[in-house]
Amino acid sequence: MSDTVIRVQLRKPVPGDVNARAALGISAEINRMYGYIGAGPSQMTRRQAAAWFKRLDSHPCAWAVEADDELVGEARLDNINDVDGRARLAI
Repeated sequence: MSDTVIRVQLRKPVPGDVNARAALGISAEINRMYGYIGAGPSQMTRRQAAAWFKRLDSHPCAWAVEADDELVGEARLDNINDVDGRARLAI
């Protein structure tokens, strides 16, 4: 067992996340999870990253996920149902 501690936090997105998100690229594993067949693109353009930022920043319940002060992804509460207090967690 390792004694390594990774600090993970949720925070609001910031404009600097655009370049960080573009650098992360597009995950083949995530594409497969969504049903994409084939290799698919592995690079994310700055334009795609800017669209990602805009979508995340305008979402009422979305956060950037950081691990050890580096962007690693996003988390959102989607399909929020105020009647029964449920929502879908997307990571």
